[in-house]
Amino acid sequence: MKTTHTPGPWKIVPRTSPKGTLMVESQHGLIACMESSKTRPVTYEKAEANAKLIAAAPDLAEFAKCYLSVFENHNITNNSHPCYDWTGHLADKARAAIAKAAGEHQ
Repeated sequence: MKTTHTPGPWKIVPRTSPKGTLMVESQHGLIACMESSKTRPVTYEKAEANAKLIAAAPDLAEFAKCYLSVFENHNITNNSHPCYDWTGHLADKARAAIAKAAGEHQ
């Protein structure tokens, strides 16, 4: 699967103006902007948690791809493999996350 997103690493950059704004950026530019507000249900703490999750996305995607590679290269894809019961479920989750990131599943 070809990667089309902005390469990581991504990092959180807090902004003082406007107050409560967090930016997720890479060396290539802005990735996302989170804003909190006293009048909205998104508090600064939730905006910060969302920013952390977004900033971790490239690392999580790379982990999912690496996991699938190990799963497939060790031929655990066969139902008769002794590790398939627990690793097969994890591989399905990794495939689903990769597909969602690629826009294949909404």
